[in-house]
Amino acid sequence: MPRNSFDYKQWVNQQSTRATRPGVLSYDYFDFARQLDSTEAITNMTFDRALDYAEKADKYHQKNILKARKNMSQSANQASQFGLDYENYWKGVSNRRVSKRKLEAAEKMTDIAASTMESIAEDIEDLARKRHHSLADSIALPSSSTDPPVIQSTTHTPTDLRTALIPLMKVVDQFDTSLKIFNIIDFTETGVYDLFKNSLDADLFEKLNLPVERDWVPDEYCASLLKSIAAADPDQKDLIVAVRTPVIEPVKFRPYKHRDLRALEIITGNWLDLLTSSINPIIGHHGEHTSAIYGLIPIINALFLQYNEKTDIEWIEIEADAAKRHKWDGSMTTSKKPKATIMMIKFTDGFAYEKETKNISDTQKVYRNALRVVNSNSPNACSPHPRIFTVLTIDNKIYFESLTQVDNEVYIRKRSTEVVLPASFSGFLKAVSILPSVFSWRNAVMDYVSKL
Repeated sequence: MPRNSFDYKQWVNQQSTRATRPGVLSYDYFDFARQLDSTEAITNMTFDRALDYAEKADKYHQKNILKARKNMSQSANQASQFGLDYENYWKGVSNRRVSKRKLEAAEKMTDIAASTMESIAEDIEDLARKRHHSLADSIALPSSSTDPPVIQSTTHTPTDLRTALIPLMKVVDQFDTSLKIFNIIDFTETGVYDLFKNSLDADLFEKLNLPVERDWVPDEYCASLLKSIAAADPDQKDLIVAVRTPVIEPVKFRPYKHRDLRALEIITGNWLDLLTSSINPIIGHHGEHTSAIYGLIPIINALFLQYNEKTDIEWIEIEADAAKRHKWDGSMTTSKKPKATIMMIKFTDGFAYEKETKNISDTQKVYRNALRVVNSNSPNACSPHPRIFTVLTIDNKIYFESLTQVDNEVYIRKRSTEVVLPASFSGFLKAVSILPSVFSWRNAVMDYVSKL
């Protein structure tokens, strides 16, 4: 969704005036992108609409409109000046947005910590009086009003760990995070993660920040395919050659042994098919189910098909055992009985339909029910840390996450990786470079299943 009330028709109507100014480009893509202030995919789609409108509304500057279209056809070609400018522009936008979010989170964390330190100190004293042993040894009060409390590591019982985290949880409670109502420590939020990392000593933070992913080491054929794609230029011809050139002779292919190679072929082939279609569906407007059929479902099926003797994956309007009142877009359970729910999948928004309020409510729905699953499975779940995996899609982004119960009433949400479905050939190369981390997340899922 655009971040302001920008009207592309009004922008088109201004271009005839710009065309009369010396040294000022009319129908300049980068001027349009700065004013729209949205994502790359939505900007490109809206710019195309603006040019369509301009072809009908502005009969006197058709050459400028045609030049703008020719420039856009070179957007994925970094050998062209426009392609290089295009790549640098969106890299700059991405870096500025990341830096802005980090700065805002840090400033807010400092402000909140400063405003709550006095009450936290009082709570700590109160807890110390009520307990048989003092928390003075495990919680060092801040040296200034702006420093968060530093919690030292001790040998914690389940109750002790939860109690030791109370001061930080009070700070987090004042963050604008969607999961604080469930007392989930949300490490996908930069401010929350930094607060705990900087406030806890290394040993105690390590107890919370348990690793989720498992190493994925590509075999020689997977490595060859990934290397071939990474070395390709971001244009249609080079990428087709890289993806379509076989890296293993058919006579040597073994379905189970080379299951990851086949998954890579399916995922990259599907992305390339979308990119080279007449209109890439990823840059269009589609509902959440249609978007998932193009984007997420082929990925999940490719990753887990060869494990269907251990897990069952179902799609669209599925009831998870511990959340039977709610329908899910997808779920994974163990094949053996009694079945345990391993994964919940939620299609939050379709391509170009991102809505913040729906994102928040759907995320809350996912993790409210993830808590139910973790708690219902706790007695029989993978010891010592019950866990459920989650997958969320928002617009053209896919988030691979997990919720882990690290101690009594202490739950951590972590994001292992995220994939932006490619809307350009340069985006294709970036998405492929993320795939090893997706396979590491897949390995974590199957490692967890094997221990149940």
